[in-house]
Amino acid sequence: MLLSIRVYLYAGWLVLTSWFKLPKARQLYQKNGLYAEEIFETPKAISRKVLAKTGTRVEVSGVSGIPEGPVLFVANHQGLFDILAFLGFLDRPVGFIAKQEIKRLPVIPQWMDLIHCVFINRKDTRQSVKAIQQGTANLKEGHSMVVFPEGTRSRSHRLNDFKPGSLRLAVKAGCPLCLLQ
Repeated sequence: MLLSIRVYLYAGWLVLTSWFKLPKARQLYQKNGLYAEEIFETPKAISRKVLAKTGTRVEVSGVSGIPEGPVLFVANHQGLFDILAFLGFLDRPVGFIAKQEIKRLPVIPQWMDLIHCVFINRKDTRQSVKAIQQGTANLKEGHSMVVFPEGTRSRSHRLNDFKPGSLRLAVKAGCPLCLLQ
């Protein structure tokens, strides 16, 4: 319990101090018009530091088989560490289809906007369709995305039913789909 509190405090401190890097990241974003890889370095570094602080060992394999260009990564979402591992170790910038409740957090949503995350209201079908359309547009513009097609965290290794539209992103964007485990 004490370790968890220390890790959350450490992660919170890293996120809050990243606020000072946001103006430069926004400048890069506006200057380049598209996604600047330098912007992604801060979320990547924070993710790696938090995982290291917890003693989590991340093994990555199969990266050489991931096609160049935008990819829709699909994964079973079992916890916060999934997101940290994907941000820290995929070796390419990725945005997420994320629940809109995250917008209530400090600093994090601003970084998410800069890395082309899409916020989805899971209770509003019309808004969900718009979010899927935005995710498709991001993929077409060359930004890889991560989607958790079950729409929420899974409490087991067993896959739950996929939400409609989640895999449509890859089909509509005409990009490859990659399963993350």
